[in-house]
Amino acid sequence: MDATGTGAPAFLVDPGTYAPVVIDGFTIQGGSGGTEGSGIYADYYAFPMQIVNNIIQNNAVGVYLFEEYSTHIEHNLFKTNNVGAAGSDDAEIVGTSGYGIVIYYPYSGGLAITENEFTGNTTTAMYVYFDEYGGSITGNTSENDGSFVIINHESSNVQFRHNQGKNFGAHGVTPLPGSIYPDAAIDIGWDSDYLDISDNDLEGGKAPINNGIAITNIFGSEANGYGSNVIGNTIKRFPGNGIVAESQTAAALYDSMISGNEVEDNGQDGILIEAGSDSYDNVLFGNKTEGNHTNDCEDDTTGSGTLATANTWFNNIGSSSNPTGLCTPGR
Repeated sequence: MDATGTGAPAFLVDPGTYAPVVIDGFTIQGGSGGTEGSGIYADYYAFPMQIVNNIIQNNAVGVYLFEEYSTHIEHNLFKTNNVGAAGSDDAEIVGTSGYGIVIYYPYSGGLAITENEFTGNTTTAMYVYFDEYGGSITGNTSENDGSFVIINHESSNVQFRHNQGKNFGAHGVTPLPGSIYPDAAIDIGWDSDYLDISDNDLEGGKAPINNGIAITNIFGSEANGYGSNVIGNTIKRFPGNGIVAESQTAAALYDSMISGNEVEDNGQDGILIEAGSDSYDNVLFGNKTEGNHTNDCEDDTTGSGTLATANTWFNNIGSSSNPTGLCTPGR
């Protein structure tokens, strides 16, 4: 299915489609302009949909789900969706490209993105925006994408688990509207709460993908990351930090848990809670941080927590820390 030159999606599922839809076994390409510039575009669609076993390539957006219901996206290849410019009613992506999947405001918790392969999508493999109802993103791989996932704008209860990615930014990174570049393999933005970021393997980034996991300020200063878990991830060889809560005027990360992560050989800190971020009441325990260039563990907040920080740290392994003693060398 080739939409090259049409200014339309290769496959459109609109509100007039009154039945479940299965899209299986196609090569879908050329959706690169017009209001719905994407390979597959679903608009206010109210029935279960399966997108399986397809090659989705050379679109502005591979799959764009705009206010739809339960969708399963499984066993697809999303390749080099960097062509033309996306358009939509949502200013978050209009005029840009480089997305494997964009999810905007799904109406139910039935979203599942499972065991797909992403490669060469130069903004992000997946952008989850305004997802109040949660979804499951598991078992996917990413190589040479700009970033792996951006979770932004009141996206709550999203599970991002057992995914593997490497070489982020290796083929360059294209920005979102407003010249906003992703700054991590996993970026957690504005008011994105109760997330489960667990058991992922992330290796290698090139600027501006400086960090492995960032509770980020790139989308503005609103609160992020309440009640979330960052557990059991392996994060290696990023030019910046392995895990970072960036400085913001509102709380960046609070009442959350960072536990059991292996964070090694990053260019700055292994785990960093920045000053001014007002991150507080987080528990960090059982992390293993080694070989990071600046500090293995660093918490620049102030409060009544461990070593006068605003958070609780215990049983973390690391050779260097600020304040001293935040992590302790392993035996």
